[in-house]
Amino acid sequence: MVAICATAALTGCWTQPGGDSGGSYSSPWPTAITSANVGSLRPLFTASAGSDTSQPDLAVFGGTVFVTGDRLLAIDAAGQAGCSGQAPVCTPLWTSSDPFFHLLGPVVDRGRVWVTAGGKLLAYDAAGEIGCSGIPKTCTPVVATTVGTEAGVPVAGDDGIYLNAATFANGGFTHVLDAFDHNGVLRWSAPLGSGPEPEYVAPASAHGTVYAVSRTLQGQSVAAFDAAGINGCSGSPDQCLPLWTTDAVGSGINQIAVRAGWLYRGDTTVSVFDAAGVKRCTAGVCAPWWRTSTGGRF
Repeated sequence: MVAICATAALTGCWTQPGGDSGGSYSSPWPTAITSANVGSLRPLFTASAGSDTSQPDLAVFGGTVFVTGDRLLAIDAAGQAGCSGQAPVCTPLWTSSDPFFHLLGPVVDRGRVWVTAGGKLLAYDAAGEIGCSGIPKTCTPVVATTVGTEAGVPVAGDDGIYLNAATFANGGFTHVLDAFDHNGVLRWSAPLGSGPEPEYVAPASAHGTVYAVSRTLQGQSVAAFDAAGINGCSGSPDQCLPLWTTDAVGSGINQIAVRAGWLYRGDTTVSVFDAAGVKRCTAGVCAPWWRTSTGGRF
């Protein structure tokens, strides 16, 4: 069950998990949610996200809330269309036609809602018109691109859609960062190493650079790539090498974010790097400006 509060639904856009392409979780809403007022928030409406037991994610754009459950659901952000009752319960304006075991996303970009499911990158018409029919209305993808055995969380940046993809072979997964244009056509890929399981840490995109978790012999690091697929890239299709990387950590990285010129890396500590890859960097490897223990997950 998903509960939407009035402040979130009515005063701004949250077009992808993390709020923006940098995954900064920085809110553009005119009415900020703070420790002083969060206790006063009340649900505007509730809606079922389906039978998938994973935590649903959502995006808010153009008066619609998009939610991932066992299907992609589009719900009226005002809690009116399709909603009824004293404490309104809403039915979707439209849903994806097929159920999925594990949907990741949603990301709203240029009139489409992007998700990943298994080894596919899927896009639906955000207006619920193209590829949609029936009562209740269901929609089929307007874009369906195979990306590997498993696909991670998609991120929409200025140059297109980015995601981690993993292909299973010989008892393990080979990991890559895939960059697509806004129509779901592959522009370039970058190797991210290999490992025993898929990598679901979402990449981050800001100021012409894409950041993704890379597996090395020393552990895990964050690698920075040219979003345009030019610097450090060659071949057909283009294969890209990192512009620079962070120092490696032995334990798993579980989140990266970019905000105001800083790259934040979370594992059992929070490490902060120059997002431009200039300060405190030697031979393409960057050390943090500061690092602090969190005592657990970032």
